[in-house]
Amino acid sequence: MSDTPAGRWDRMVAQIQAGDTAGQQALYDEFASGLRLFLLNHLQREDVEDTLHDTLVATITAVRDGQLREPERLAGFVHTIARRQLAGYIEDTVQRRETSEELLPDLVVRSRSPDPEQRAIQRQRLEMAAKVLRALPEVDQEILTRFYWEGQEPERICRDLEISYNQFRVRKSRAKSRFAVLARRLAGKDQPADKLLLRKKAASAH
Repeated sequence: MSDTPAGRWDRMVAQIQAGDTAGQQALYDEFASGLRLFLLNHLQREDVEDTLHDTLVATITAVRDGQLREPERLAGFVHTIARRQLAGYIEDTVQRRETSEELLPDLVVRSRSPDPEQRAIQRQRLEMAAKVLRALPEVDQEILTRFYWEGQEPERICRDLEISYNQFRVRKSRAKSRFAVLARRLAGKDQPADKLLLRKKAASAH
């Protein structure tokens, strides 16, 4: 079997499904660094390792359960699970904060952030972006997240999703427009809410 990514992933999936710990270690070696960088962009540093661990455990469990039917699409599968873990973490954090405020309305909690207001705004935006993303088809979620959040090149996305560049361009444009409509509806205002997600690319990326 070749040492291309597809070959490695095929071996990796087979090992994990067979209960071989070498497959689990290979999964960690292949994806942990990239996932860590992705999570560092959205979480406080002290929360990254736990979320990374949860993502890898969830991936291994899903692979063992046969949820990945095409091993060559392992990278996209891992990133989908990572986004779900991130969305779940954000929701849990917001829920805990709301519960704390209800139980202890007079308690002032000091933030470790140098700019509490900025971090509060960022959390609100991430929460809304996660909700809107989940309302989109899974392929559209992957295209928007990988292109705008992770800054991946179109060629890599097309290769992993097995679509042409023209299909990528059309789906990205439609998904972006749909995201904007849903985000404005959720926010209840007419501001360009798509900028909450699409903040890493210049206008020339359209």
